[in-house]
Amino acid sequence: VSPNSVLSGIIAGEAKIAKKSLKDIKLAVSQTYPSSATGSALDRAAKDYGVSPRYTSNESSVVVRFIADSGTFYNSASVTVTSDKGIIYNLQEDVTIDDKGYGYGLCQSQNTGADTAIDAYEMSSVSPEPEGHVAVTNEYESVGGRDNEDDDAFRKRILKGANLLSQ
Repeated sequence: VSPNSVLSGIIAGEAKIAKKSLKDIKLAVSQTYPSSATGSALDRAAKDYGVSPRYTSNESSVVVRFIADSGTFYNSASVTVTSDKGIIYNLQEDVTIDDKGYGYGLCQSQNTGADTAIDAYEMSSVSPEPEGHVAVTNEYESVGGRDNEDDDAFRKRILKGANLLSQ
């Protein structure tokens, strides 16, 4: 076989076809077996397995306790609550303090990610502070606050998907 001969051209053509075939086989295997898939192939494998799409980051939510004089009004359009860590939460519903001197409201963080999660009793301030306000606190830790799901966590969820269906 000499360079630029007919036989050399035929062998080179067959080698290109073999390389493309190997690539297609690897892609098909990664979709069939998620343990070897990454990136978009892992997304396609999840779709084929009937698993929900990759989780994206989300905000954390927390219920806060407002302590104030009776009749104090917290407007959800403008009130923010800040934690000791400096994480800012938006009030999701209007709160009016009754005769008991306290009321509860749902708050959601302005940012997303795992770093927006807070422990109990970390809420410290309200802005703007309405007339009659005494204190604010969260009696329970926040929920949510998730980062984008990486390939390893997504792969584990796909592989466990069949086991969850069997239960």
